[in-house]
Amino acid sequence: EFSSELDGKLSSLEFLKTLRACDSQIFSGWKSYSGLFDEEIQNSCEFVASYCSNLIASAVEDPCKKVAIVMTGCGTSGRIAFQTARRYNRVLCAAGVRPLFHYLISGGDSALLLSDELPEDDPVEGARDLDRVVKEYGSDGTFLIGVTCGLSAPYVAGQLHYALQDSTRTVGAAVMGFNPVELSRDAAIEKAEGNWTFRDVARNVEKESHVDNSTRRFAVLNPVIGPEPIAGSSRMKGGSATAVLLDALCLRTLLLAQASSGVTLLHSSEFNDISASTSIAQICLAYQSVHSETYCTACQNESLAACMNQASKSLRAGGRVLYVGAESAGCMAFIDASEMPDTYGSPFDQIRGFVEGGWGKDGVGNAAGDISGVSALHRISYENFRHDILPTLNEADTVVVVAHNGALTNNTLALATEAKVKAQMILLCAVNKRLLTSDANQVLDALVELAPSHSVVCTSQEMEGLYDYSLKLLLNAVSTYAQAAGRGAVYKGLMVTTGPANDKIYNRCVEIIAHTTTVSLASAENALLRAIHKVDVVIEELISKPRSFHIAASILPAHMRHCAQTILPLSMLLATGKWLVADALDALQKEPRVSVLLDQTVLKVTSPCSNNPSKFAVLFDLGGTNIRVATACTNSSNSKIEMNPIYSSAIGEDKSEEAVLRLLREVYEQVLVQDGFPKADAPCCVVMAQPGRLNDCDGSISGLANFPWSRPFPMKAVLNDISGCEQIKILDDCDAALYGEIKSSAMASTVNENVVVMLTIGTGIGSALFCNSAPYKGARRLIEGGHMIIHPGGLQCPCGQRGCLEMYCSGTAIGLSGQSQSQHIRGTSGGVITAEDVVREAQHGNKIATNIITTAAKDLAIGLVNVCRMYDPHMVIIGGGLGGILFDLAKTEFCNQSWNIHDDDRDIKFVLANCDESGLAGCLSLSMEYFEL
Repeated sequence: EFSSELDGKLSSLEFLKTLRACDSQIFSGWKSYSGLFDEEIQNSCEFVASYCSNLIASAVEDPCKKVAIVMTGCGTSGRIAFQTARRYNRVLCAAGVRPLFHYLISGGDSALLLSDELPEDDPVEGARDLDRVVKEYGSDGTFLIGVTCGLSAPYVAGQLHYALQDSTRTVGAAVMGFNPVELSRDAAIEKAEGNWTFRDVARNVEKESHVDNSTRRFAVLNPVIGPEPIAGSSRMKGGSATAVLLDALCLRTLLLAQASSGVTLLHSSEFNDISASTSIAQICLAYQSVHSETYCTACQNESLAACMNQASKSLRAGGRVLYVGAESAGCMAFIDASEMPDTYGSPFDQIRGFVEGGWGKDGVGNAAGDISGVSALHRISYENFRHDILPTLNEADTVVVVAHNGALTNNTLALATEAKVKAQMILLCAVNKRLLTSDANQVLDALVELAPSHSVVCTSQEMEGLYDYSLKLLLNAVSTYAQAAGRGAVYKGLMVTTGPANDKIYNRCVEIIAHTTTVSLASAENALLRAIHKVDVVIEELISKPRSFHIAASILPAHMRHCAQTILPLSMLLATGKWLVADALDALQKEPRVSVLLDQTVLKVTSPCSNNPSKFAVLFDLGGTNIRVATACTNSSNSKIEMNPIYSSAIGEDKSEEAVLRLLREVYEQVLVQDGFPKADAPCCVVMAQPGRLNDCDGSISGLANFPWSRPFPMKAVLNDISGCEQIKILDDCDAALYGEIKSSAMASTVNENVVVMLTIGTGIGSALFCNSAPYKGARRLIEGGHMIIHPGGLQCPCGQRGCLEMYCSGTAIGLSGQSQSQHIRGTSGGVITAEDVVREAQHGNKIATNIITTAAKDLAIGLVNVCRMYDPHMVIIGGGLGGILFDLAKTEFCNQSWNIHDDDRDIKFVLANCDESGLAGCLSLSMEYFEL
């Protein structure tokens, strides 16, 4: 929401302030969702800390106990898990306690440095890695903290599933992410035995988190922090929130363990100002303080903006950005560098990190030890820098010194002095000057002298985790702007140079292609396959391959890691239909800044509303078998608000939440393309008619008989995510249809002060009741005319009742009746018999089909009698696809079955709906009535 214009066209200071606005939601929260400081989240965090502290205390009291706190994740999440485990194991070692914190990252320790996204898709490997740690270190008790920012990673899902299936009940787990559980990924995991999804696992963890505390082993830690500044890239806001939460959990764990065991675990002076009563909320407040100090310093004196400019200048000139640092500062720097290839498709050697001490205990201190022999890119010590990098340094390169109080070493100063002779120099530093030793102060002064571009954040805090957090914000700003302005790798908040390195990013690439080039998702995926396999035509043999085959083919082999990833930019050019593969590759060679090339050749979309292109609404009608969508805008010739042509799509047999979510996004994008509205522009409002029960508090819908959803579907949040629009209105589909009828010129003057009932006969049967032109919904929004019982003990309805009206005269019911007479009624082209087939056969004189229609009309008449006895309406409107078919017969039957003690039924007006697309027409009327269109 902040960053739709975030790209290299912004000045470095504008870019930085955009990041500041976006990152502030880590602490402020997003919309009405539970945030970091909300009671529900804090209570869950305190439970996790308490559970883990019991494990730690037991190991302190009995060193033979095998317990483990395991933090795990993929990519950035796994690297932050490593950094946190490293920090607190050093705290334990200083207290004479063995390391009890463990980390796991998909792809192993090599992935700490060289991003490897493909293992993220393997739940089996995740479970296997956890099982190894449990058996070796935690057989007496293990607690897993599985981090996946979007609640999506199969690797972590496999580990959570392992914990849920643990028969010994010695393994507990928390899932940590920044999405509501209802929006966690719901796609089947390719290697999961049993075809389960991440959402299945997350829901099971959530269910287990509600058991009694005495037996509880699970928790959900998911404060919602809003969209990322770069869409889909969780390395920034998600990574920062992960750093805050993991550090707060570990510190609180040790505080509680120290209090319960009576053994001092926090010896360092950095912990002098905290006590056993320091809560997770208070620790998070310290992070919020450092967050504010960092951005305040960076934005006020524009020092960080100068660093951002220098780094982008190096990449634009074909140079490198090389981080050097000691201790955790150096680790945080190489973590930032490691994220560049998969996020921005940059060559692996373009941005690198070097750490004093290399992989040794005084350096990175990773679990696998020295892995510098794996490849040249794994050589990360200062000695490696002198041998491999220093001889080739030139003025196009920038060396970035990264430091904090504990990392201002003479070795770092010496290396920086040598590098300054050949390259540009930047200093990024977070310090508490009050605590600096005289030696460290001298090193800092010397480094400031060496680096014309420097950003030194002076914080009032003194814990290593807080310094690291400040440095993370500085590093993220520098590297992201360097990619955006230097390589054109960011366009309007999209990472347009990434590659489909795993299943999640593959989907993200398809969405980016569709979004930027205004093509369908199917066309976007076709372009992606053409780019991966470098073919101009995708043959059936390729299409039939599993997605993992295409993902593996997209990953650059080891001997090409010095090259930039070009698959996504190539895909976007191919999706326009203007290029063959060879020509598109040639264009990328001539203009490697992808955002510039997109500006020149792809993204030129204009709105039909030339007088005010930002003013348009999007209207949805969700039915049982299809989704219909239209835009509405001001007609430039007469200033009236009019609905544009309708775009319709069949829902198909797969009515899962994931499938409907995917289809909603696709039809939204397609109608914008159809009507010429830029996808980057949010509509002024989105109005949806739908057949379920609406929760006014959170905008979720439930009770949709034709959709097999076990939980409420977060429709308002989904529509907001799809459109970027804040103004979302959701209403019952029959209410929308009646709105459309009432607002039509034919009826508007007759119903303003009347009681009007409407029944819509379609796939199901909807009902609406209006009094004085306003809907009446009942105490619990459960007025459902289609579920009045007309045949006690009759046919079983999906709602749970028997004999509902919907089971006898809806389209579904008529189709089922036809199927029971399949020897007399033919389905279209020999297919399954539908209501349309029955109607067609009846119109051609088929007596069996005619009898089915007559019987349905008689049952509808019973429902109409009940409606009139209950509500005594002035008018009854019959609508829906089958309304016209049943209307005359039902009206006649109504007269035959209604009472004769009064003759007032003759005053009830029975009318057939006369507004075309009354559901969407009702949405249109609400877009004018409720919003400033």
